Amino acid sequence: MDERKGKISASGFSRVAICPKSWQLSKGLPSEDTADSTRGTKLHSFCEQILNGKEFDLGDTPQEDIDAVKWCVKKVKEIAFDAKIETELRLWIGDLISGQIDVLITDGDLATIIDYKFGVNPVDEAEHNFQLMIYALLVLANFPQVEEVEVGILAPCVFGNKEPPTATYYRSKYDELLAKVKAVIARAESVDAPYCKDIGSHCQYCRARAICEKQKQNVEVVCGESELANKSFEITSDNVQTLAKQVKDWTKRMNEAQKTVNAIKDGVIKFALENPDCGVELKKGAEKKIFDIKKTFGACLEIMTAQKFIECCSVSKEKLVSVVQEIKGLTESQSESCLIEICDKNEAITRTNNKPSIK
Repeated sequence: MDERKGKISASGFSRVAICPKSWQLSKGLPSEDTADSTRGTKLHSFCEQILNGKEFDLGDTPQEDIDAVKWCVKKVKEIAFDAKIETELRLWIGDLISGQIDVLITDGDLATIIDYKFGVNPVDEAEHNFQLMIYALLVLANFPQVEEVEVGILAPCVFGNKEPPTATYYRSKYDELLAKVKAVIARAESVDAPYCKDIGSHCQYCRARAICEKQKQNVEVVCGESELANKSFEITSDNVQTLAKQVKDWTKRMNEAQKTVNAIKDGVIKFALENPDCGVELKKGAEKKIFDIKKTFGACLEIMTAQKFIECCSVSKEKLVSVVQEIKGLTESQSESCLIEICDKNEAITRTNNKPSIK
């Protein structure tokens, strides 16, 4: 069941404000779960269940994710103190727009909204975050006693264990902000809703990537970039600064183009599987083998020494830090320092630098 009732929601408002056309293009398209979205949903659920005193199974959740959840819950309790806490609360402004708030704390005429972000991508700070602005309006619309709403983001994988800046919205500004929201929605729902000027970070979660004209144009630009294709040139003191800026833009465009090509490819494969007579021939995917480490180690001891097996293995610093954290009860940064100190003492680390990058 679509809890959004086919309407624009707070989480998608920023994209729609930048690219009104994306709303109509995305309608009816299925949302596909990714490893990141599945992880985010799971960690949100853990926070909700802890705050509501429910039991749940952590399963094979990595220690760093468990620590992130514990830190977020701790901060929520510190902020709320004795005030009322509500979690995963979906609110509406009439039938115009809705949003599901991770944490709402109410205390008389004051309210605090907390939004969890468990990804590693940059996050718009509260003051410039459209999603949080919509949340504030939703609270003002549904809680008549509230006069002031403070909004903030807990993003342990981006900000670390630091409290990011907050923003405050007042009832006196409600009508003015709501009028702007209505204007954005009206523009998106109009028959001639425009595209954005260019691709950008707002495209990241857009379901319409494979049918977007702007993305198609970007692929064509990347494939036929005149500075890169059909033209030879040398790097000189006259053009190096210009090329340095262009390289950053080309890199962004190539990344976006690759995502779009992959989305179109996935769509073609799906169509061909559902319509075997469409004329597209598919080849069987390569077999993927996943080795159980413990069982593989035991099996390989029949034909090689433990030392030879170890030489075939790679080390994950993140996993080792997590183990140190669990054993010693340290913070993540302390655990990493402890691990590096021990490994340095035993000359276990070889240090190299990656290639320089353009600032």
